[in-house]
Amino acid sequence: QEESVNVEGESGKTPAESASNSSDLLAASSISIVAMYMVLYVFGVIPLMRVMDDGQLFILRTIFHPFLLWSGELLLRLAAARGSKNKEPMVKCLPIFQFDMFMQLVGRLLVGSQSDQTVLLLIIGLQELVNRVTFLPCHALFQRMRGRTHVPIEEKANFLAVVCIDNVASMCSEITAIIIVAGARLMFFKHRAFFDLGYSECDPQEDAFGREMGNMLKALAVEIVVDVAAMTVQSRQGLPFLSLFSGNRSSSLLVFLCCAQAFATVSVLYCIQARPFLCQSTDLCGCGYGAMEQPGSVVYSQCWGEARLGLCDGGRGGCT
Repeated sequence: QEESVNVEGESGKTPAESASNSSDLLAASSISIVAMYMVLYVFGVIPLMRVMDDGQLFILRTIFHPFLLWSGELLLRLAAARGSKNKEPMVKCLPIFQFDMFMQLVGRLLVGSQSDQTVLLLIIGLQELVNRVTFLPCHALFQRMRGRTHVPIEEKANFLAVVCIDNVASMCSEITAIIIVAGARLMFFKHRAFFDLGYSECDPQEDAFGREMGNMLKALAVEIVVDVAAMTVQSRQGLPFLSLFSGNRSSSLLVFLCCAQAFATVSVLYCIQARPFLCQSTDLCGCGYGAMEQPGSVVYSQCWGEARLGLCDGGRGGCT
């Protein structure tokens, strides 16, 4: 007993305090991961989206963006699974919700920037399905490779709870992003020279509603089919389905989700303004930015006279 007292006196921390400090460190690391990815997109990926053609945007959406989304979710899952056992899994997964909302919204904006979305939607749906149904088998294989053939029941249950919450967050964020992007493209169509949502100068205004609603319904149909198929396979793998609004904190969670979604939407819309961050010119084409846009885009046409001359040359979804 004297030895234990001395050890506690030398370290100055009880086991409970050490666990609390470790939990705070993991929570801080989760927030840092979300902030790091958001900074990468705000100052790197989103500005590059404005100057890419269809082929480059297709590669960005099918390879680069899914890899960053997968890597970020993996890091956040590990941080949440190793968090304090005294916290509810839902509380530990709140950074995952914020991350998914931002990333899925950017991903759907990339889809909206494509002139032909059908093939891209099918590829995205297949990627999401494969990622979700193979995660648990790959994780089990990785554990066996590490020599952990018998994982403690409490640790396994905590990990499955985190994965389940992450799946629900991804589904909700994906469906919400599809609806928000369709609404934003309709709302800002008249202001398309300022908000770079992938418009083309040749997009007819009279067909905007039907075009955006058609794209939204196709995206929702693919997403629903993928979600149902993935949940069916994952339930057979031992992953239960979770309802977000069945617990005691359902109202608090709803408020958080609304605030987080509003923050993600405002952040992304601010970032896609058709001007550099440091540009203080009152002219839309100031700072030499109009020349960086792809020919056929609205900003390029407004700055270089193609809109007045009717010389739309294809660009991103343009006409001839």
